[in-house]
Amino acid sequence: MGKVIETILEILQKQAEETVDILDMMFSDKSTSYRKARCSLLRRGAPSFKNNWAEWYRQRQSLYSLLNKLKREGLITKRGASRKFSWHITKLGLNKLR
Repeated sequence: MGKVIETILEILQKQAEETVDILDMMFSDKSTSYRKARCSLLRRGAPSFKNNWAEWYRQRQSLYSLLNKLKREGLITKRGASRKFSWHITKLGLNKLR
């Protein structure tokens, strides 16, 4: 399932980059719009966003996997409401660190 989500994110990001590039051309003045369109054709595509959505998803999943593993081992615990919670180290976790 993770690979499917990553592929979808890559496709969505590429389409979003193209859309931003086209809108940037459309809402520029005539000479700037022409220059931007010409540059876009020469570089064969829109400029990339600074963040890679699929990579961000992979890193986030990796972090949550690690947190859940530590929770299952009893080394950390989650406290607070479902949307606003924090992770706390347990006594077992502190002992493991020592």
